[in-house]
Parts: sequence; C-alpha cells; structure tokens
Amino acid sequence: MRDISAYQLTEALIQALPLNNSAESLARQQAEIGQLQSIITQVAPIKRGSRIRIFFDGRDTIISRDGIAIGNPIPGKEFNSMLFSIWLGKKPVSMQLKNQLLGLSRTP
Repeated sequence: MRDISAYQLTEALIQALPLNNSAESLARQQAEIGQLQSIITQVAPIKRGSRIRIFFDGRDTIISRDGIAIGNPIPGKEFNSMLFSIWLGKKPVSMQLKNQLLGLSRTP
C-alpha cells in the first residue's frame, strides 16, 4: 500500500461509481456523494499503514480512520449500496479484491 491524497481517492471513487450505478441513482445521491467527498478531504492524506473502515449500521454509512469516525454519518441504504458496488458490484474495480472481500480467495 502507498500514501494516497484526497484528490486521488476522490477521483478513483467518483470514476468507479458509474460502473455499477445508473445515472438516475447517481443524480438522486448527489448530496450524499458530496458528503463523501467532504469526508475524504478530512481522512486524507491516507498514510501507509492507516486503516480506513466503511461501515453500514443499517441506516447510515460511517467512515473511520484508525478507529476514529470522520465526519457525519451518510444516511441511506441506497447510498451505501451504491458505494459498496465499487468493490462488490457486477463490475468491481478489482475482481481479485471483490473475491478477497467475499472470502472467495486467499491472500498470500
């Protein structure tokens, strides 16, 4: 893993969202996407060895770095599904990572 800037992370997420989400869904979630971008600026730069956790409590998406929640929770199941589709959708950014997250392959 390497250090990553807020810009790099934001761009990667924003480019990945349309791979598994409709234009209508993205339009409905613009406020939540903006909130995610704001949280990313608070989280970044992400240094090597940091742990970013994205958690859905059944109502809100909560993002933390090294065990500390960052920003306000982002409301809604639709947003959470849209965000997690980046890694777990039909067209994930990495099939290897998807399989690892689902426990379908082992990491060396």
